[in-house]
Amino acid sequence: MQRDAPTSQSYVVFQIGENEFALPLFRIRQILSSEDLQELAGGEQGKAGIVMHRGRAIDVLDLAKRLAIAGRSYRQQSIIVLNEPSASRGILVDSAPIVTTIEARQIHPLPTLVRSPGDPYEGIAKLGEDRLAIVLDATRL
Repeated sequence: MQRDAPTSQSYVVFQIGENEFALPLFRIRQILSSEDLQELAGGEQGKAGIVMHRGRAIDVLDLAKRLAIAGRSYRQQSIIVLNEPSASRGILVDSAPIVTTIEARQIHPLPTLVRSPGDPYEGIAKLGEDRLAIVLDATRL
């Protein structure tokens, strides 16, 4: 018997600059304060630094740099630790993330003119009348 795709799923929604993004909740291990972020001089471009989590050093990617987003806010940055079996890594975001349920019918494909090979975008979710969030694929960040 074949199962139907879920009609709704929990997502973590966060901001970078003026843009909102969403990641499926099952892809996230934990959300940390950015206060513990240790910046590394001369590190890889796009890397924000490292953070210690449960006795392990975790690489933290500056998602704004990865997605080439300017005009960001540094007021309430958080680190989203991704749930990956092979290696732990985190992403630095500008706002404290919230969890929300998004219906499958709310997510639409991005126009082909916006897409490029290797980009981390899965689609765009309509969260309200005037609110959109770009849905990301955590495996391509």
